[in-house]
Amino acid sequence: MRLLGLGSTAFVLALVCSCGADSANHDAGLPDARSTPPTVILPKAALTAREIGVLVNANDPQSVAVGAYYQQQRGIPPENVITVSFSVATNLPAAEFASVYAQVSAAAGPEIQGFALTWTNPYQVDCMSITSAFALGFDATYCNTSGMVCAPTAPVAYYDSESVLPYTDHQIRPAMMLAALSEQDAFALIDRGIAADDTLPTGDSYFVRTTDVARSVRWPFFLQTIDELSPASDLALTYIDNSYCAGTDYVQYSTDVLFYF
Repeated sequence: MRLLGLGSTAFVLALVCSCGADSANHDAGLPDARSTPPTVILPKAALTAREIGVLVNANDPQSVAVGAYYQQQRGIPPENVITVSFSVATNLPAAEFASVYAQVSAAAGPEIQGFALTWTNPYQVDCMSITSAFALGFDATYCNTSGMVCAPTAPVAYYDSESVLPYTDHQIRPAMMLAALSEQDAFALIDRGIAADDTLPTGDSYFVRTTDVARSVRWPFFLQTIDELSPASDLALTYIDNSYCAGTDYVQYSTDVLFYF
C-alpha cells in the first residue's frame, strides 16, 4: 500500500512514533494528539480557481456573458478576468493577435497557470489553433506546412511533463475554449462540468480506427490504453477497427458515451 508517496513501512513507523508521543503527552498531563483527527494533505493534481485566467472578448456579447458565468460558478477571483477587444470572425490574423496577446500577457500575473477562452469565434490564428496560440504564443514553427501530410512541428516543452505549474515551470499557459452555439448551451456545459467534479462516472468508451489513415495514426495507442486501463477500470472500453471498411467510421445509437476517440 502507498499513501502520499510513503511506503507502508514508513507510514507504520510514523504511527508508532505518534503513539509513543501521545503516551508521553498523557503522562505529562498534555493534550492527547489522538483526540485530534489527522490532517491528510494530498499532492497537487490540478489547477485551482486562483490559477485560471478567464479571457473575455468585449466585442462578443456571448463571450462577456459566458465569462461572467464561468467566473462566478467556478469561484475564480474577479481580478483573474482579463477583458480584451478583437474582431469576431473564424480567424484572428497573427498581426492582430500579437497586440491582443501582449495585453493578455501583461495582465496575467505569475500565479495564472492556464486560460479559459470564453468565445466560439475566432478559433484560429492563421495556421495555429487559437488555444495553442494563447498557450504558446504565435509561432509559425508550430504550424504544419506540409500540406495534407501529417508531419511533426516544433516541440513543446510541456509535452510529457509532470508539472502541475506549467507557467511557473515552462512559461506555458494551457488554454481551453468554452465554445457553444448559444449562451445557454455554454452555461449548460459549465454546469455539467461542475456536476462532474469529484465523481467517477461510468459509461461506454470507444476507440475507433477509421479508413482515414491520417486521422487514425494513434490507433496503436488505443490498444495500449485499453490494455493499461482494463485491469483496474469499471469502464466499458471498446476498440473498433474499421481500417478495411468492414463497417462504419463512426459510432451511433449509443446513449451512454463517456468518451469517443
